[in-house]
Amino acid sequence: MTDTPSMEPVAPLSPHTSWLPMEGTPLRMILLRHGEVHADDCRSIYGQLDVRLSDLGKEQSRQTAESLRAMPITTVYSSGLFRAQFLAEEVAGRHGLSPVVEERLRERHFGSWQGVPIEDLDILFPEEMARYREDRFFTRPPEGESFADVRDRLVPLVEELVERHMGETIVVACHGGPVRVILGAALGMPMSSLFTFGVDYCSLSLVEHYESGRIRVQLINSTHHLAASGNGAPRPGR
Repeated sequence: MTDTPSMEPVAPLSPHTSWLPMEGTPLRMILLRHGEVHADDCRSIYGQLDVRLSDLGKEQSRQTAESLRAMPITTVYSSGLFRAQFLAEEVAGRHGLSPVVEERLRERHFGSWQGVPIEDLDILFPEEMARYREDRFFTRPPEGESFADVRDRLVPLVEELVERHMGETIVVACHGGPVRVILGAALGMPMSSLFTFGVDYCSLSLVEHYESGRIRVQLINSTHHLAASGNGAPRPGR
């Protein structure tokens, strides 16, 4: 099924939000993507499959958690998938916390394409792949989600977190797709622009939400906290 293409922003933000006051202590939302996935699992689109982390991915997660040790983090949210939970547990453990699993933070569901070798997709799903290439943001894989579906489950979640944690610093450990959608919503970007910035393994992005409704994106895709041993060659996100 294919939704009607639209150039609407990821979230319907007012064009005047950037001029709203920055009074009081904002919610500081630290967005983290999980660490590097095992090479054998990168041969397919894994989506919501519970794939493994590589040894490097585990080390990246530990380094990321250590870099946040001094931050006044009050809550750590995590996708229910292992690769995000490993990172969330590393971060939470350094603050005497336990991660809160939030299933809406899962990666996009690629339906029947999940686990299929990438080179076989055009053979097994020729018509579906052709439609997907025409519109990667509003086309659903068979039995799966479009990027618009991911937006529709994440934007309400962010609104809930803003209401629940105003004035706090929280961590959201998840996946490349959700990080792109949350950042795109904060920036008021159209869906077609979600891949104009990188979201590398164990990258850190920071979004501030003020009581006035002002939103400031302070950081996107930072990996400066990773030591040389924790920086792998980036692979395309799935």
